[in-house]
Amino acid sequence: MKADLHCHSAVSDGTLEPEVLAARAKANGVELWALTDHDEIGGLQRAMGAAACRTLLTALLEEQPERSSLEFPMDLIVRQSTGPAPSR
Repeated sequence: MKADLHCHSAVSDGTLEPEVLAARAKANGVELWALTDHDEIGGLQRAMGAAACRTLLTALLEEQPERSSLEFPMDLIVRQSTGPAPSR
């Protein structure tokens, strides 16, 4: 399974909108994709809708770098998966 589990949108510090990121992930053969905006969940609903339209399995996460540590370099919260299971 090809996955991209660290992606930021224009909702936080990225340059592309969540819908564009979902489309690019699908076009590049990604089956499991995560939007991990910094300290922001405003793009999650948009990401979910865009991913569902593309039958893209999605892990929706929020990156909270201020809570990071050496043991856990990135604190990811808001765990929720959407979309169908990928075929094998």
